[in-house]
Amino acid sequence: PSCLPEICLTECLMPKKHLEETGSFVIFKETKPIIVNNNNKKVEFTCSHDDGALSVMLWYQQTQSGKMNLIGLTYYPSKPNYEKEFENRFEITRENVQNGGLVIKSVEASDSAVYFCLHCDSGYEAHFGGGTRLTVLETDLEVTPPTNVKILPPSPNECRNQKDKKRKKTLVCVASGFYPDHVEVLWKSNGKEAKDGVATDSAAKRVDKFYRITSRLRVPAEDYNTASNTFTCIVSFFDGEKKILREASINGTQEKYLRLTQSAKLSYTVVIVKSCFYGVFVGVLVWKLQVGCYCTIHPTYTHLFITSPCHEIFLLKSLQYYSHVHGGSIIIRLDPI
Repeated sequence: PSCLPEICLTECLMPKKHLEETGSFVIFKETKPIIVNNNNKKVEFTCSHDDGALSVMLWYQQTQSGKMNLIGLTYYPSKPNYEKEFENRFEITRENVQNGGLVIKSVEASDSAVYFCLHCDSGYEAHFGGGTRLTVLETDLEVTPPTNVKILPPSPNECRNQKDKKRKKTLVCVASGFYPDHVEVLWKSNGKEAKDGVATDSAAKRVDKFYRITSRLRVPAEDYNTASNTFTCIVSFFDGEKKILREASINGTQEKYLRLTQSAKLSYTVVIVKSCFYGVFVGVLVWKLQVGCYCTIHPTYTHLFITSPCHEIFLLKSLQYYSHVHGGSIIIRLDPI
């Protein structure tokens, strides 16, 4: 049995390029995601396709680490063959060439994974299905949809895009408080789905008992700075039976943008006005230095007492002066050198 998968994969698998050139694609119909309690329940996966020539069916288990484990295979109408670690609790069924299934007789927590069916025939390419996700709930934890979905506004210090040198704004959507991590995130701009500039975490992050996921939408700055634009983050959570939607929205902030622009203009104007006043002040000071100034002193004082608007600096710098008596005071003209 252990050599059969190797033979099949060697003879069946062909590069994706070959599939594209031949147009030989198979349509699969598989089971929707499954969520069960950890109480030894039986779980069944089904897989069907539209090609009656594919007699070989293989089942794979992809663990949370990404590792692919072969469970077993069957050549219709022969009995299935199993890998040793799966032969006790797993059962492969085959109704006909186009329809088959996989049964886990007694589910365990370690069975949480994505299960794929693969169909092929010797000498032809293999066809993988899309996979079915199984989640076995942890003890004492219940299915809980997101309790909080919010959009964080762009940072005011965000730089230009290094590739196209254009100003961009990044919106960040954060969904938290859900269990298990069966979620999908999409963005809408003014009611239409946005695909360009969207980046979502490849997997939700576990925080204590619950999960959190973030998604980012990067838009041109002029779009975000238009008040009439609305950006919406929609989180779709699967509870085992149906999808539950949670969403948050944020509007453009043109008013804030204009207010910041006007504030910058006002600050610039104030700087210019201050510069003008400073220029006038310096001009007057230079003029006074050129024409000198007059100071009034009293001759009975043992030192000079300045009573008119002259600074001591003129007394220190002045090396020549002349005076005359006027009303009991001596008027001295200081001539700066």
